[in-house]
Amino acid sequence: MSATKKHNPPAFQLYTKDILASESVSLMTNEQVGWYLFLLCHAWNSDPVGTLPNSLEKLRLLARCYDQAEWDEGHEAVLCNFEDLGERIGNRRLMEQFEGMEAYRKNQSRNGKRGGRPTKATGTRPESDHQAKESSSFSSSSAFSSSQQQHVAGATEQDGGPDQPRRFTVEEV
Repeated sequence: MSATKKHNPPAFQLYTKDILASESVSLMTNEQVGWYLFLLCHAWNSDPVGTLPNSLEKLRLLARCYDQAEWDEGHEAVLCNFEDLGERIGNRRLMEQFEGMEAYRKNQSRNGKRGGRPTKATGTRPESDHQAKESSSFSSSSAFSSSQQQHVAGATEQDGGPDQPRRFTVEEV
């Protein structure tokens, strides 16, 4: 699963309950937790997203561990959260999170190009802002009672048919 960085968000979601409940994180020292978080941050900013170089020396420096003996003794507790991808290692959860965000972004963009999300009842798209401004109308809201709707200053009711919501048009003064 390879995610290429094109529209990489500046942040990723860090689920605190999952971190605190993680057995691998619970078995880390405080310093190892710091290494892990630095590696996650670097992996998020890497290309492909969620991956790091598969080099113990580079990983040690990215994790900000400057004591080789300490790294040699403790890196396995951190790197068990990454999988070997050949020339790179990857954190599955970060890669999946990025792919989910990309899919959501693409879906939102596609909906926007179509004029927004289709309505559930009829499957038609809402009228565009341009059409709404030209007609100078607004839809009745279920928050207003029928008596409140009739008392809207200068408004007259127009019936759009059985499948259309009632509309009120503001009369020119």
